[in-house]
Amino acid sequence: MTSVAYRREDFFPDIHLVNSSRLPVYEVRIFVWVDFSDRPIHWQDRVILPPTPEPVIASAYVDAVPYAAQVMEHVVGVSVAFRDAEGKYWQRTRNGSLREVDTGDVAQRTGVADGDGFVQPQDLDDVDPRNLNRLPGTR
Repeated sequence: MTSVAYRREDFFPDIHLVNSSRLPVYEVRIFVWVDFSDRPIHWQDRVILPPTPEPVIASAYVDAVPYAAQVMEHVVGVSVAFRDAEGKYWQRTRNGSLREVDTGDVAQRTGVADGDGFVQPQDLDDVDPRNLNRLPGTR
């Protein structure tokens, strides 16, 4: 099963992907949860993720677009969505649970799994970096 984790060193976390199955997964989407929003940010897409005996880095501070580094300082969790080799869609929530996505339900198809429900993500381009200078925990 595919999973994602982040490791925080200094202020900038590295995000790592793991595909512990014997088959590749497809249409991998990575979302970061941040302390300034109730919605996750659509962080990165990958067409395919082969089986990974070791975690592979998906994103890091040095790979980020110029203002995205400010976003990375606020990451508190990560979610991942993918399609398996049988064509089923899955989402792993930020608490680690795995949910099969009902593609007939638009809320599941376009949302990000989080606990008991699905929420709409926002795009990284929609984040205003000027608002990230606020104190953590304030909105």
